[in-house]
Amino acid sequence: MGLRKRARLFLRDRGYPLPRFLLREKELFARHVTNSLTRRDIVIDLGAHIGLMSQEFARRAGHVHAFEPNPATFQQLCHNTRNYSRITPINAGVDATAGTAKLYFDVSEEQPFSQGATLIENKSNVKDRQGTDVKIVRLSDFILSLDQPVTMIKMDIEGAEYRVIADLLESPAMDLIGKVWAEPHEDRIPGLAEDRARIEARIAELGYGEKFSFDWH
Repeated sequence: MGLRKRARLFLRDRGYPLPRFLLREKELFARHVTNSLTRRDIVIDLGAHIGLMSQEFARRAGHVHAFEPNPATFQQLCHNTRNYSRITPINAGVDATAGTAKLYFDVSEEQPFSQGATLIENKSNVKDRQGTDVKIVRLSDFILSLDQPVTMIKMDIEGAEYRVIADLLESPAMDLIGKVWAEPHEDRIPGLAEDRARIEARIAELGYGEKFSFDWH
């Protein structure tokens, strides 16, 4: 293990923010986006994976709710954030309705904590078509249950983003949301580009254009 990687692990494991020169490209983008956060702000990290973005958000935000449905990845998320008192890991996915759903994996021995697990069965890089049942939270209900504004939502949920957003748009929860940053997955899921076009039209119709960015990366 190289010196740079050891330094990253040492600092993150103890809950310390990484200096800028140790950040990867995605983390640099996250730092730029979240530099305006304060301890009064709430962030929801959807698709938190092993917690690197949640750790970055917690550097400034008052609290981060980190959702990760993959059971094995969630265990690593809990381990990685155990020294971050402002992060709450939640072992669930999000969708437009609550309950349970199949989570489909893209896992190999070389990548034990897959970043491609999805609720969308026809996603192109899904290898295991059996899936496993996971808990699903309706995002709009969760936001309303907080009974306080959510400054930012990071949404990297592998193709389910547009149906979640469609539900949000028709919910009073929208009045509590400051900004949604979504990572698009149109290149991997048939028909998703059409879903995005419909959602962006509805966003514009409702006057929420400034609340959404579809270029999280």
